[in-house]
Amino acid sequence: MIIDVYDFDKTVYNGDCTVDFYKYCLSKKPWLIFLLPYQIIGLVFMKLGIFSEKKGKGMFLRFFRFINADEKFLNGYVNKYSHKINSWFSPDIKIPSIIISASPQFIVEALLNSRAHKIIGTEIDRNSGRLISLNCKGKEKIERLKAYMPDFKIRRMYTDSIKNDGFLLDLADEKYIIYRNKEPELIKKTSKKINF
Repeated sequence: MIIDVYDFDKTVYNGDCTVDFYKYCLSKKPWLIFLLPYQIIGLVFMKLGIFSEKKGKGMFLRFFRFINADEKFLNGYVNKYSHKINSWFSPDIKIPSIIISASPQFIVEALLNSRAHKIIGTEIDRNSGRLISLNCKGKEKIERLKAYMPDFKIRRMYTDSIKNDGFLLDLADEKYIIYRNKEPELIKKTSKKINF
């Protein structure tokens, strides 16, 4: 099946939706800031390779234990941040559009509200922040895509990062890089094959 594939953060979404969700949670429960030292340790140790991505990211997302991420709460977040979906994002209705993101899947789903054929993201337990799946990043994106759709051909791939999404870009007929600057909807089509 021919598909179009999109990264989400800093591509379809002008920013990082997980960070914005965390900011929203802090605005509702400011005392969550006391978890920050624990969260920083998890992220720093993950970057240093001491912790796995699953453990480090899980430590950052531990604040989910102290919020009720129900539909009402999500709707409040979406109302505040849905304007950050870039205006250029308008999937071709004739070609299935697949969003693949390292962000929690349910957050991306809430923001897009069925504007994509399929959303694949990191699966987490909303009650604890524990990662249920591996972090949906790099090669894991291809594994998750294959699990969902074993036979596919990527027509177009959109991303802000050649480094992080090189594996998917390499499979795409057309490669689009989104540069974050004063014009977040700026898209540049690469005219040559990218070597990784």
